[in-house]
Amino acid sequence: MRHNPIHSMRGRLTVLLAAVLIFVCIQPAVYAADDIVNGLELDAASSTLSLFVGDSTELSALASYQGYVNKREVTASATWKTTDSSVATVSQGSVRIVGAGSARVSATYAGFSATVQINATYAYDSISLSKSDTGAAVGDTLDATLGSTLKLLASGMKNSASNDLTSSATWSSSNTAVATVEKGAITLVGAGKTTITAAYKGKSSTVTLQVKSPYQSLTISPNDLIELKVEGSSAKLTASVKTAAGSTENVTTSTDTVWTSSNETVATVTDDGEVEPVAAGTAVITASRYGVSDTVTVVVRPEFQAMKITPDANLDMLVQDSPASLTVSVLDAAGATKDITKDAVWTSTNVMVATVSEGVVTPMSAGTATIRASYKGLSKEVQVTVYPPVVSIAVSTTELDAIIGDNKSLPTVTGTAFGGEKTNVTSLVHWTSSDEEVLTVKDGKWEAKKAGTAVLTATARSLKATVTVTVYPKPLLLSTDSEDLSLIIGKETDLPKIKVTNVDGTEEDVTSKVKWKSTSDNLLLQSTKMKGLVASRVNLTATYLNKSVTIRITIEEEIVKLAVDPAALTLNIGKTKAVKVTGTYKSGKTIQLATKMKWTVGSESVARMTTSTIKALAVGATTITGEYQGKTVTIALTVVPKLKTFVGSDKSVNMAVGAAYTLKVKAFYDNGSWIDATTLSDWTSSKPSVATVVNGVVTATGKGTASIKATFQGKIVSVHITVK
Repeated sequence: MRHNPIHSMRGRLTVLLAAVLIFVCIQPAVYAADDIVNGLELDAASSTLSLFVGDSTELSALASYQGYVNKREVTASATWKTTDSSVATVSQGSVRIVGAGSARVSATYAGFSATVQINATYAYDSISLSKSDTGAAVGDTLDATLGSTLKLLASGMKNSASNDLTSSATWSSSNTAVATVEKGAITLVGAGKTTITAAYKGKSSTVTLQVKSPYQSLTISPNDLIELKVEGSSAKLTASVKTAAGSTENVTTSTDTVWTSSNETVATVTDDGEVEPVAAGTAVITASRYGVSDTVTVVVRPEFQAMKITPDANLDMLVQDSPASLTVSVLDAAGATKDITKDAVWTSTNVMVATVSEGVVTPMSAGTATIRASYKGLSKEVQVTVYPPVVSIAVSTTELDAIIGDNKSLPTVTGTAFGGEKTNVTSLVHWTSSDEEVLTVKDGKWEAKKAGTAVLTATARSLKATVTVTVYPKPLLLSTDSEDLSLIIGKETDLPKIKVTNVDGTEEDVTSKVKWKSTSDNLLLQSTKMKGLVASRVNLTATYLNKSVTIRITIEEEIVKLAVDPAALTLNIGKTKAVKVTGTYKSGKTIQLATKMKWTVGSESVARMTTSTIKALAVGATTITGEYQGKTVTIALTVVPKLKTFVGSDKSVNMAVGAAYTLKVKAFYDNGSWIDATTLSDWTSSKPSVATVVNGVVTATGKGTASIKATFQGKIVSVHITVK
């Protein structure tokens, strides 16, 4: 038979289409974000739900999409509402019935809504309570006695029919300190009042339970303060109750009597009232039974008043040291001391570091441990530090400067172990002073007593280290001969001289002892010299025994010339005059130096120089010298009194031609002195053709009148001359 290719192709297409249809049908719906919702429904069994108050149910919201057969659950995305929240509440489809009545619950999603009708009723018309032993209904109140048992039954009433709800109801007590309740079974806890409630699906019933003790009181005997000793005898207590009828019963060992201690680290109490001392302190013992109780205070005292361990300071040891012995003693009530070293309980917190037996401490390895001695409630302890074996010791400093009265901690001592490790062994060494009049050692400190030198020696076994201490008088002031200095760039200059004045009035040049510090690297400091490297201003500070003085340094070019203005000067007493000094550098630049000069006055009784101003003090003459960079300028100063009045011997003179006449003038000063100023004055004639004048001598040269004037220190005297 001939094969038909067309028929074969059709067959294959048919199979392929069938497979595609099967694949599509079994695939779940896949929704896109922009799919169109065309309906919403709830999966409730009916459009109307009948439920009891207290019930709950879950609703789901299902959305239909255009082009899809399957529905999509949108419960969490939908908006849920209830028409009456006093009947039903709803949250994301969870419906809870809270009251009787009707309400409609709806879900809204993408503009579509679906609703369900809720009709809610109570499962029972009422709940009633009754006693389980008698079946009698309880009223509003119920009395009970501690120690008795009580169980209630809960019944639900519906259309005159009763149903036992004891196990399914929710039971509660308003005061669990009085009574607790579970499935109607009431446990009486203490005297008082509480409300017992049984609730089931919106209905409940309550009864007020009044719980009383069967006793009037409980009494502990003995009831006074109980005194016990640590590790001493116990005390026996008894408990008795007074019944409602007035009789007395011993309940010390009764299983319902509860004995407790407020502080079991001090004293414990057994179920039969036996009080055992534990440690020093106080505790309150309580006995309780069915709502009545009583207490008694117990004080536990050490047998001894106090304990002392010797030595009581921390113990420092080397691994290679021999064992050290501690002793411990106690003080009894009578004030007597008792050595209990062998009777005490000795313990070490770290036996790898140190062990102890009857007070003998043996170092074992490097570390720390606490050694404790305990005896009948008392304890004392010391800390033991064990250092590794050291082969040498060294101090942190080998030289110290001190001031009389200094009281400072001893230097740190470092030990070098056999393996090369370094460790601080300061507390291990013993210190001594070579001269206790200069330096004393006490309680880890040294104290400077007087000026001098002493050697402190630290000793550990056979190892030693020393510190030389120099004690100085207490300094009062540090001063220098130059507070302002000028240095020429590149030129070495001696460091300034520094002097210390001590509180005892003594003075000393300490230039070689001070510590120098510059505020800039532009100033190079050497052992006794300094050199300016770059033009700048630098502060140089000298420090000696905590006192300091600062010198202002100016580093600049070399000055080749100084000029002073004025170079000569006359001043009246009390007057001042500022001078000007111009310095010229090598480069040709100039600078004003008056305030920077080092000024000296030849006669300080005549004048005083302050910065750049001269003040005249007394009549006389002196020379003022200014120095800068080794160059000097001088000012010649004359101090004179101030002219107060200037008077002549005549006011007018008549003369004949050819005649001569001598005029005299006197100068009177503010200090009370006067001089004949005739030859010192400047004389002039207004008309030499009438009269001439020389040193006060007037010569008539022609007829007429003339005015002769004498001028002296700014003042003028005039004389009228008539020649006939």
